[in-house]
Amino acid sequence: MLLELARVPQVQRLEALATRIETPCGPHGAMVWRRWGEGPPLVLLHGGSGSWNHWLRNVDVLARDHTVYAADLPGCGDSALPPGARDADTIHQYVSAGIAQLAGGVPVDLVAFSFGSLVAGFVAAERPELVRSLHLVGMAGLGLVRPELNLKGLTDAMDSGQREAVIRSNMQALMVLHPATLDAAAMALHHANLQRDRLRRRRISRTPVMIGLQARWQCPVHAIWGRSDVLIPDDAPLLRSLLSQCDLRDLTLVDDAGHWVQYERPEAFNAVLLRG
Repeated sequence: MLLELARVPQVQRLEALATRIETPCGPHGAMVWRRWGEGPPLVLLHGGSGSWNHWLRNVDVLARDHTVYAADLPGCGDSALPPGARDADTIHQYVSAGIAQLAGGVPVDLVAFSFGSLVAGFVAAERPELVRSLHLVGMAGLGLVRPELNLKGLTDAMDSGQREAVIRSNMQALMVLHPATLDAAAMALHHANLQRDRLRRRRISRTPVMIGLQARWQCPVHAIWGRSDVLIPDDAPLLRSLLSQCDLRDLTLVDDAGHWVQYERPEAFNAVLLRG
């Protein structure tokens, strides 16, 4: 039985500790952010069909020495879907405006996962003055040929057990290396995030858009992947060759982790991120 997101203890605790902030998202909507901690500003952007809770196992550590702002991207989570929003290239301006408002002009450390890395790439290209450093986790937009994952679709006719089985199967195929990673919290948050995802025309993640954007980045860039991420080539040299055009400060492959590396191996991920 899928647990309701509001009943997940980790979510309850972090929601209670967070300050909820809204910034403009279209003519009438709001983009929702959650803030924890004090210190230099650090912004977290989640992956596709996600929300702030993609960082559930990272916020506590990151907020010890930073002011952490975790976004719900436009059309995801609690944030509005602005008119014309379809992909990273049509929502990044709302993210940039939100960062500028929240950080008050102080450049931020921008940490972004999967689809969120595309949004961060646009932010860093269009508004380089906002970004002190760029940390791209499971980066999309390199033009990599994706494997055939045979993901299954959800239908309204499915009962709770069938929905849970489909979600678990898809997450095992795409998101994690070890099935045991998919605890009650992971299942609950992914189910809730899917239900609230209204940004469903994402296409540019399969193109090499980041190669073009990187020419305008003006900050240090770091890349982190799970070594067993199904969305990257099997051999690290090929990955490094593809990334050579992005002028990376460093590339780290976290052992024993799949695509959702920050959830599957949070201690290792947090250590890599904070050393950068």
